[in-house]
Amino acid sequence: EPFEIMPGFGILTEYLRTGPLMGRPLPPGSGLAWVFVALFFLLYFLVAAVLPGPAAACVRQLDSRPVLNFGVGILTMMLLALLYFILAATGVGVILLPFLWLAELVFVIVGKTATLEFFGLKILRRFSPTADNHPVFAFLVGFILVTLLYMVPVLGGLAWLAFRPLALGTAVMAALGSSRKNGNGHPPAPGIPVPGTPPPAAAG
Repeated sequence: EPFEIMPGFGILTEYLRTGPLMGRPLPPGSGLAWVFVALFFLLYFLVAAVLPGPAAACVRQLDSRPVLNFGVGILTMMLLALLYFILAATGVGVILLPFLWLAELVFVIVGKTATLEFFGLKILRRFSPTADNHPVFAFLVGFILVTLLYMVPVLGGLAWLAFRPLALGTAVMAALGSSRKNGNGHPPAPGIPVPGTPPPAAAG
């Protein structure tokens, strides 16, 4: 068999045989895969608990324009690949590559956390009108749902491929929406009236 040319890589071989070669990123019997599932769960859970604001902004984007977010994600990935190539080709731009990669990673992590929360909300809203008040619980439900989906041959692989551009596009759109809402990216200073709004009534 072709895997016999890799002696000593039994765990990795088994993962490849039962996972990617069957069109799914998460084979149920692979201990290696479940280690990564646990690590990603801790990471996304931390983001959901510590950064509820950015995650909620991404969820609102998914609620309104999921298809547009997916398209923006694909376009962003293409532009980033081109930018990586240009920076690497210039030589001097290599210094900027780690910072650009780190920024992309942050956007993807926040976007994936929000996407998991969004999937959980889609289910919880059918049973409770106050589901939006429990984003962390919605995240847990969404994580379980996506984990089960990743075990399905072919369908799990397709879901895995679509997950990153959807998450990245959602985070980018949420950041752009927040920037437009705040004008130059910063909220107005307290005590300064916003143009077009009536002045507050004087105290008696």
